[in-house]
Parts: sequence; structure tokens; C-alpha cells
Amino acid sequence: MTLADWLPLLASGAALSVSIAALASQLRAAKHAALLTILGNMLTRFRSAEFQAARSYLENDFQRDFPPTPSGDYPFPSEAREKVRPCTSFYQDFGLLLTEGAIQPAMVSATFGQSARTAWRILGPYVVAERVRRDGEDPSYYAYFEHLVAVVEDWPPPRLMAKLRLRKPRGD
Repeated sequence: MTLADWLPLLASGAALSVSIAALASQLRAAKHAALLTILGNMLTRFRSAEFQAARSYLENDFQRDFPPTPSGDYPFPSEAREKVRPCTSFYQDFGLLLTEGAIQPAMVSATFGQSARTAWRILGPYVVAERVRRDGEDPSYYAYFEHLVAVVEDWPPPRLMAKLRLRKPRGD
């Protein structure tokens, strides 16, 4: 084979390489755009009146309305679950996104960490008791929510601030 025979093959290989690089770039851009849409929707949910009302109820009244029994059981009837569903489903969804690698742990911790920890501190015993009541039929009941909180706990404020490299304004 002569050089003239190889030139079309080399040109085709170069064109293929450029196409693959362009495709990879487009895929990254599409993933980024999809992530921004998801995050925008999640932030809208977090700031919604429905979520804020459920969060306020959870933090201020839930344990009064559904206290543990004298025997130490944590009742989690459907009425209780419905009252806090905007919170539990939000944190469950964020935990799923985190597990799938769609979002970074530091970002979640910075944005929702404290509220997720507070919600789990209150609801965790109820969720664990509900798993027991379900007799192993649903061992992953709110597992993504639980995972979210476990990951958030890996990002205490000093580590988080160092990772995010957030700056403070200069004093006047």
C-alpha cells in the first residue's frame, strides 16, 4: 500500500476521533443541563409552601402528635406519614440522586444538610420502627433518606467549607 492508499483511512480515523470527542462533549453538556433542571425543580420543591409547612409541622408538632408509646415503640400511622410526606419524599429523592452520582455530596450537605439531619433526628426512630413492623418486606423503606443523612454527616462544616472554597467578603 502506498501513502495515497493510507490517506483516506487516516482522514476517516481523524474524522471519527473528532466526532467521538464532540459527542462526549455534547453528552457532558446534556448531563449538566439535565442536572440543572433537576436541581432547579428540587430547589423549587424545597422552597414551596407545602414543603415548608410540612417541615415546620415536623420540627414543631410531629412528636407531640405522634409520641413514642410507653413501651418505646414509635407509631408511624398513615396519618403521620401523610403529614410529613413532602419532607420525606424530598429527602428520599435527593438521597436517590446522591446514590446515583447525579449530585455531589458537598453540594447536598451545604444546601440541605442541616434540614435533612434535623428531619432524620426526628423521623429516624419512626422509620426504623416501621421497617420492623413491615417484617422485612420493605428493608429499604426510606433508605435513600437515611443514606443522604449518613453522607451529610461525613461533611461537617469545616470540611465542607474547605471543599467548597467559599469566600467571605472583605471587611470595610
